Amino acid sequence: MSTSNRRAMAIHFERAERLFHRRWYAAALWEWQQHLPTARRNPADLARTFNAMSATLMEQGENRQAFIKAELARDAASQLPADHPQGFFAHFNGALAAEQVGDIEVARTLAEGALRRSTASEISSDRRAQVMGIFAYIAINSEQYDVASEWLTRAQELPPPSNEWRILWAQMLDLAICRGVAGDRGGSETAFTEALTLAGPSDVANVYAERGWMRLRSGDVASAMADAREVVDGLVRSPAFLTLHDAGDGLMLLAALARAHGEETLSSQLYMQGFAWLATAGWRAHLRRSTRAVGLTP
Repeated sequence: MSTSNRRAMAIHFERAERLFHRRWYAAALWEWQQHLPTARRNPADLARTFNAMSATLMEQGENRQAFIKAELARDAASQLPADHPQGFFAHFNGALAAEQVGDIEVARTLAEGALRRSTASEISSDRRAQVMGIFAYIAINSEQYDVASEWLTRAQELPPPSNEWRILWAQMLDLAICRGVAGDRGGSETAFTEALTLAGPSDVANVYAERGWMRLRSGDVASAMADAREVVDGLVRSPAFLTLHDAGDGLMLLAALARAHGEETLSSQLYMQGFAWLATAGWRAHLRRSTRAVGLTP
């Protein structure tokens, strides 16, 4: 391929990268789509393009489509050496997308593949910390809090991450949950506060919901109610930043709180609405956890 053709092939990809960093995701996806016909000539370029599309779709909340693109990236990366960085990102993006839709077992399998490939020199410690964060999240959703704490400890042994990929807030959130379950209420509250400080607009509702469940678990009904209101009020204040599963989790939390106050009819109505929203989102692991937690009473 001539130098001019190679340059022409790269234009769409480079333009898409610039658009992605400016958060113009739809335009970035269009550019990568234009790049695909030439990318197909080279497995590494094809995997890189599908990985970029997968990451962009996740930023848009299109996690099922992101998972499909990550699968296509894995297919392309299978033709590359085992330590090629695009093989890592194909597994990593697939694990993240599976985690986001609550498909825990698939997320676990893909995260294991990403971890095996994370020793390549091109893979930053930030990305390794994210993989360990996936394992911590999986352990929490499986109620294996000691295992989650071990993964968080391993992640914190790496160089301190930037918050570019929302790593720090996720670590603080998981740490808050583990501390709360262990009975360290003060440490849990401190970590939740730190997570709220670090969280982006799309993550705040998640922190409030998790803190609400933890406060209800410890018997602090009034504080749990305040957190549940923050989640549901977010639907009105910033609907673009509130995901369906976070809104559903907030409704489930309100259902548990209504039950704690003896409002059985209201509790049932809130529960069914929250259940429907979580089911619509396909958030199976989150749905199971919230369904169990709805029985919590102080």
